[in-house]
Amino acid sequence: MATPTLVFQYGKAEVLSFIALLVRRPSRADHRLPLIWLNDRGSGVEILDALDGQLDGSRPYKVPNVRVGADEAVNLDFRQLLSFLARKLNVPEFRERLWFRHYGLAEWLLEQNLAEPGSADPPTRLVGLLRDRYRTSGDGNNSPSGRAAVAASANPLEAIFKFLMWLVLHMAPNVLFRATVSGRIPGIGRQYRWFMRQQYMRPWQSVDFLGFAERLTKGVRRRQDDDEIDQLLVRAFLEDLRRAYSRKLWRIEGWRRTAYPIVLIDEAAPGSGGARLLELINKVRNEDVRNETGRNDPLLVVCASDQVPSTPDTAAADTGAKFEELARRCKDPVYVNSLYRAWAGALPGSNRAVADTAWYLPISLVDQGHDDTVSSIAGQKIEPSRPPWFARRAVVVIAVILLGVAAAGSYVETHGGFGCLYRPFGRVSVRSIDHQCIGYSDSGGYLFNDQPERSKLQDVQDLIFRQNDSARTAWERNPRRPYVTIVYIGPLTGRPVRPNEESYVAEREDLEGLAVAQYEQNNHPASDGNSALLDVVIANAGYQMKYVGQVVDMVADLARSDPTMVAVTGIVESRTVTAKALQKLNEIGLPVVTPGLGADRISDNSRMYLQIGPPNLDEATLISEYAKRELKVSRARIYWTTGTEPDLENDLYVKTLISDLNSILPKAADKTAGSAGIEVESTVKFSGQRLDEECGYDGLLIFAGRWTEYGEFLQELEKCNGNYPRRLVADDSVARYLANPVLRRYAPEKLPMTYVSRSALGSCGYLSGHSGDGARGRFLRIVRDGDNLLSPQRCTSGAGGSAEQVGERSPLAYDAAMLIIDAVQNLAGRLRREEWDPRSIDPVAVHAEMFGQYSVTPAEPNKKYTEKPFDGVSGSIWFDLSGVPVNKRISLLEIQNIPSLEQLPAEVFHCGIARAGDDPACGKPQINER
Repeated sequence: MATPTLVFQYGKAEVLSFIALLVRRPSRADHRLPLIWLNDRGSGVEILDALDGQLDGSRPYKVPNVRVGADEAVNLDFRQLLSFLARKLNVPEFRERLWFRHYGLAEWLLEQNLAEPGSADPPTRLVGLLRDRYRTSGDGNNSPSGRAAVAASANPLEAIFKFLMWLVLHMAPNVLFRATVSGRIPGIGRQYRWFMRQQYMRPWQSVDFLGFAERLTKGVRRRQDDDEIDQLLVRAFLEDLRRAYSRKLWRIEGWRRTAYPIVLIDEAAPGSGGARLLELINKVRNEDVRNETGRNDPLLVVCASDQVPSTPDTAAADTGAKFEELARRCKDPVYVNSLYRAWAGALPGSNRAVADTAWYLPISLVDQGHDDTVSSIAGQKIEPSRPPWFARRAVVVIAVILLGVAAAGSYVETHGGFGCLYRPFGRVSVRSIDHQCIGYSDSGGYLFNDQPERSKLQDVQDLIFRQNDSARTAWERNPRRPYVTIVYIGPLTGRPVRPNEESYVAEREDLEGLAVAQYEQNNHPASDGNSALLDVVIANAGYQMKYVGQVVDMVADLARSDPTMVAVTGIVESRTVTAKALQKLNEIGLPVVTPGLGADRISDNSRMYLQIGPPNLDEATLISEYAKRELKVSRARIYWTTGTEPDLENDLYVKTLISDLNSILPKAADKTAGSAGIEVESTVKFSGQRLDEECGYDGLLIFAGRWTEYGEFLQELEKCNGNYPRRLVADDSVARYLANPVLRRYAPEKLPMTYVSRSALGSCGYLSGHSGDGARGRFLRIVRDGDNLLSPQRCTSGAGGSAEQVGERSPLAYDAAMLIIDAVQNLAGRLRREEWDPRSIDPVAVHAEMFGQYSVTPAEPNKKYTEKPFDGVSGSIWFDLSGVPVNKRISLLEIQNIPSLEQLPAEVFHCGIARAGDDPACGKPQINER
């Protein structure tokens, strides 16, 4: 080989320092890397040994490096040597592992033989081989075809399932594979696209990658293509390095690579694999510059050889100013190195001349008499710089954690907040407000009040949600059936309780009544195209309905997106916030059918309001009539409470009840007996004070407050030491107290009390005696015999037994749901339809149907009482023009010993009618009603 014209003469120590500079990657723009030839193999090997020691064992970021010994460089041909380099650089020893996907595919294709005897035609064979290369197991040929899968199954459903599985497991991967290999779909198949866009082996002569790949396989490629194939292999090898070192926002690995890979070649004699490798790298780099790719190869090669290729004698331009600017701007010390300046200054001219040795940097090692410096430098480790802070593993891990936390926080915020998380299935929207989970749910994605002591409340929610699924399934089987949604709004959280105390009795009983209505509709014959199916959404408005306004806003949003919603029920506790909620519901056009609101004139807040229970005016009349006719008392004292609400004006239930009692009791004169009305001696707020003055009181003592203070009220009376008031009557609120065994345990023994019931007709005793009545008979059979419904089943021991009783509010909630269902079925019956369309009726039409069917005018109240009313479990129902029941049955129940759970309350007085044709006058129950 001719002596090079351009040779740089440097000492060994300077060369080692220069190479150490080149290995370290600048923090900004990459610099071009030469192919360094050390022209004295003896001295060159010393440099390689020193470099080998400097590169070995650096931590934590190790420079990727490969040492090619003389045996490998001489005995391996070029392709074997390139494969050796790829294997050595692709090891986990280097913290940032280098992957050679393009080169690996090209090398694999060269090893494939498509002309093996007995094999399929070459294109089919190649597709199968490519598919096998990326599969972990098999190509699916062992699985039956779709037709075979169907034929192998006698059961049609099983055959369809197998066919679908075959499509998923066999066809879908094939389609994806074909799309990937085509390279025509953005985002996938990038490496296949690259092969069709590079310049070697004339890829434009092939229709697609498969055609190009076939030309690389054994038996197809031509011998005259070997030079281009070698260039293709080097080009693919360098492309993999370029992509590995690419600094893009989404490629953190590229930012972490702060050292270039270095290849040390011991011997590159002419004709050897090492010489061929350097020749092709130089040639490919020249092709890239000629084609103006503008990308540098992140590969530094250092070769020690006695024979160095010649380089053109090209004078370098005066580039001092340019390199000083590069050194200043890029902060890269390599630009101020005189050796790099000399080579890089000549490089542009060499490239313009398209020199075969343009990228070579031949160095003649000279003895400068200070080899001890080489030893000291050789002992210094060449370690990569630390990656930029944003690319360090710890930072990346922290960033991923922070992103995960942010994503989790976003999920938590949009799915209820901490403590109110819900699964994103079904119609669920819950948010944390004042440590309460406020919102709605219609599925197991969220159950309100999940404390262990609230298992009964959770169980009935779960029951309703399971029946929601059953209703949906039944409608899908027969889409002619009407399918509607109602929303129950109640206070399901926030009440302070003792351990193991059930304090959400009323709400649980409401939900049980709705569950019974659902069950009845779900169990109609599937062929019954007119029986409506009911989906129930449960909404929590918080303690004392404080957040009912927010819940109504959420329900309004749901109603706008869900055409099946027809009405709202629940809305317990007559307070000012409840009145405002009724106004909002009226504005958005949703009717309200409430089981138990009792405040007078609460209906003034909505033109679409219906009430199942009788109002406070009827309750006050009942107490007054009982006091006059049965007790024969002449005076009364009233105690009232409002729970945690300090302002009586905001508690409409207590306020109107007190007003009614103070107005009606003085008028309760028995003219036939010549007695005056009942004098109200005092109306006092009970706030825990002693009740000594009530001991032995012979008048009527009335508790007209919230049930939450009733237990404390009784405990103060217990201090009378047996000298109890002779006559104690409590309002209907205390039914919640009596349904709580824990609270009753602390009540005085042998203190008889009477309390108001708005649904005495739904008690087990009454139901068992009137099992033949329409609504009451159906209700009894369901609560007693319904499978997988209420647990335990109710009324199983008959009247007077010790079995679980029907709750005070369950019949009222059942009647509310059935009234809505009755209206929907009436409307649906007048529509001619092949399939139910929820938009065929709207909430306004449902309210009009309910009101039109069962309302009476002041001019003809008694006339319609003889006609067919709504047949409810809690009594027959007609509504006045404000939606309040007229002459609805209301009762007084008596219990002799409050702590005794064995003793059931008995009806002692009532007003209103139980069924059409009854006399609405007040009186004692008949024998057949007991």
